[in-house]
Parts: sequence; C-alpha cells; structure tokens
Amino acid sequence: GGVAGLLLAARWAAGLPEVPKKSLLIALTADEEQGYGGARTLVEGGYLDDAEFLLIAEPTDGMVFLGQKGELWIKAVFQGMAAHGSVPQLGVNAALPAAEFALGAEERIRALPPGPRGRTSVNLGRIAGGWQVNVVPDRAEVELDVRTASAEHRDVVLGLVEEIGRRAADRGAAFSYELTNDRPPIETREDAPYLRELLVAVTGNLGEAPKTGIAPYSTDAVEIVPKLGIPLVIYGPGSIAQAHRPDEYVELSSLVAFWQAVTRFLELSLFDKSPDY
Repeated sequence: GGVAGLLLAARWAAGLPEVPKKSLLIALTADEEQGYGGARTLVEGGYLDDAEFLLIAEPTDGMVFLGQKGELWIKAVFQGMAAHGSVPQLGVNAALPAAEFALGAEERIRALPPGPRGRTSVNLGRIAGGWQVNVVPDRAEVELDVRTASAEHRDVVLGLVEEIGRRAADRGAAFSYELTNDRPPIETREDAPYLRELLVAVTGNLGEAPKTGIAPYSTDAVEIVPKLGIPLVIYGPGSIAQAHRPDEYVELSSLVAFWQAVTRFLELSLFDKSPDY
C-alpha cells in the first residue's frame, strides 16, 4: 500500500510544469525483515547523501510516528548434558532452565514501567531444545524480540536477562547469551524541517490534527538515520495489526487518504503552495 501511494504521488509531482525546490527520491528496498540490507546498500553507495528528510510509508493507522522504538534481539543458550530418557537423573536437562528463563524474562520485561514514548514490549519469538523425545536435551535456545521505548530500558533488559538466566542455570546447566540485533530508538524533534508541512497535509485530510507517537516496530531507518542524521517520519496506509497475518491487507480508503496527504505534503514542501488553515 505504501509503495503504491508513494508512486502515485511521485507521478503527480513529475507531471507538474513547475520545477520542485528539492529533488524527490523514491527508494524501494529489499531485506527489511531480516537485516536491512537494501537500505544499508543505498547508504553505503551514497545514494542518500544529500537527503534532508525521510518519510517511511509503513502502516500507521492514521497516526504520524516521529520515530520508532529500539530493536533488541537476544539469543539465550543453556547447555546441559545428554542422557537416556529413561534415566534423566544422569543428565542435565537444558530445556528446563530455558523454559524458566523464557517465562521469567517475558514477565519481568513486560512489567517495566511505561515512559513518555510508551512501553517496552517483548515477544518470545523462538524456543528450541532437544532432538528426540527419549534423550535428555543437552542444549536449549530462547530468542527474545524486545522493542525498547528508551535507551535506558535497553540496559535494564540486559540486566534482567543476566539475572534471570543465571538463576535459571542453577539447575546445573551453563548459561550464555548474545545480541543478534541491537538498534537504539530513533526520535525526531518536533521542530524538524518539513515536519510542519507533513502534519498540515495529514490534518487537512483527517479534518483534525493526527495523533503522534513513535512506531512500536522497526524500519529501514535504523540503517539511514544514525548515519545521515536526518529527521524521520513514519506515516503510511494500513495498520500494523494486519502485518504478518495470513490475510494481510490494506483498506483502499486508507491508501487513498495516504496518497492525498503525501501529494499535499509535496505541494507544501517542494512547490511553495501555501497551507490552508
């Protein structure tokens, strides 16, 4: 949905007789779900060097996100000792401390107090241990997806992981963990360039000022904003509630509203059109 709206707005801009004050670059990337490789390639290739403002069209359900939460992926490993399933007392079952750790970490991280930009969330994304039912598991892994609402919460979460993991390992297993992804939160100042024009454009479409906040998810911005130091806004059609579902979809009305708002934004920011109040 977001790609379609951006392309429609770009086609509209290209058809105008006026020359825009600034260039408009549409960047379509791949690998956003795994490692942000597409965005990283654009930055390393210098394609975004003169960028002044970044609009990412992820679904926001009518809101305007002035940044996004941090992304912290943690892989905890418990190492035990295999034995025959008929004599489990002769082994060390790594799955048991892993289960204790998974439940404890989820409960403690979810209980962190909210801050000005919302709550830190946690998802138990993967748990694995053992390879056959009649063998005591000698290794178990737990992977957590934590979205941090602040840099301070990142440090708190890592302290909890260490504490809960060591306590769970008292059953006799060895405990270790690694960070497979570690991205800080991104926040855009309310006086950032071009933000006023975007909010005016969205307000005109909604008939009222849009709600603002930070995105609960991560985007390609993690490869762009820290390196270029430009303002980020996330605004796009659809809702994140529909993401990663078998019936993922975007309402056509949401797509049209997004396209109209982006077109109006380009009028205000690139073509010297006066805002209507």
